[in-house]
Amino acid sequence: MTRAHDAIIKRVRALGKASDAKRIAGAFVASLGEAPGFWRAPLMALAVAERVPAHVYTPWSKGDGQCRVCGLDPEAEVESPHERGQLLPEDLAGVVAALEQAKQRKGEAPKPSATDVKRLQRIFAMVGELPASAREGKLNEAMRAEKLVAGEKYDRRHVIETLGACSVLETAEHPGFTTAWTSFAARQARPTVRVECDPPIAFWSAGHGVGAAGVERWFGHLGVTAPRVSATRAAEQAKVTEAAAVRQSKLDRRAARATELVVGDAVAFAVGARWIAGIVVDHFQDRGGRRPVVELVQWAGDAPPAVEVLHGRGAAGTRSGKNQCRGRLILSDLWKRTDRRRRWVVVGEGMKAPASGHLGEAIGVGSFRRMIEIDRIARDAGLVDG
Repeated sequence: MTRAHDAIIKRVRALGKASDAKRIAGAFVASLGEAPGFWRAPLMALAVAERVPAHVYTPWSKGDGQCRVCGLDPEAEVESPHERGQLLPEDLAGVVAALEQAKQRKGEAPKPSATDVKRLQRIFAMVGELPASAREGKLNEAMRAEKLVAGEKYDRRHVIETLGACSVLETAEHPGFTTAWTSFAARQARPTVRVECDPPIAFWSAGHGVGAAGVERWFGHLGVTAPRVSATRAAEQAKVTEAAAVRQSKLDRRAARATELVVGDAVAFAVGARWIAGIVVDHFQDRGGRRPVVELVQWAGDAPPAVEVLHGRGAAGTRSGKNQCRGRLILSDLWKRTDRRRRWVVVGEGMKAPASGHLGEAIGVGSFRRMIEIDRIARDAGLVDG
């Protein structure tokens, strides 16, 4: 898989240097008023290809999966581009297909008319007319209302995300590729789980405006310019930027949190008047911080156990239909090693993960649960009656 990854990255970087940026950007502008098709893809592809760094394959999970740096699935094959010209930045095989076809079909590349250029200029002007808090959805609706981009919602979204990739629509904290490369792992960040777009569009709002440098880089040769920003709009933009900085600071503080529990800790949990126990077998790191992954053992009692009692006991698992499957718990609020309210107690250290060969396959990497759910967790594991 490493060789396949390296070969595609080499092709992508070579195409990024060899492609005709003006022709590709012009064809993108010309495509906006036509039915969605091939020529909407190469600009996104080139924005990625120009900035993807030379790097080694770094799998998302142990041994396989998408590369954390670029997002490429090493098993992906170079195939024909999407029929509607849609392309995700992590689809590096698709980047190769789009740029190679753009080179082969350079004589077919449409040239933008004056009307096409006005269409793009109007999209940029529209950003300044929307409320500062308006996000991709509002811009998408406004583009539909004025019939500026042919196609349906997802076609318009691809156009908006392409402008984000080209650093035309970006934020200081979440730049487009033309400003700086952002890894695939970092691009998984979203302000909320309801946001479907990749950064920078995931974090962009109209108050961030239109990036003059990105417009000049890609569309300056067509005479397109970024709209001027009024004093009122500049004040609105400053508020949006400040609010985004506050949100990012909160996210950074949350991501920096780390549980005090270490792998091998044996922890007893209070379930009403009863106690159950589990072993910390791993950690899970995400935007919420570094959390413990706990596997329950087949034990329950009236008091926290001596650690010797837990030696040799198998994993309790969790209920899945009529079966008991191996179930690891990512406990999202188990930060402290010592709980003043005595809801949990560390009873031992250096423990091995409980044997789980008697259980069905694990359900994912782990189930996100909270300590307030401990009663239900214990019932699902069959450790207490319910």
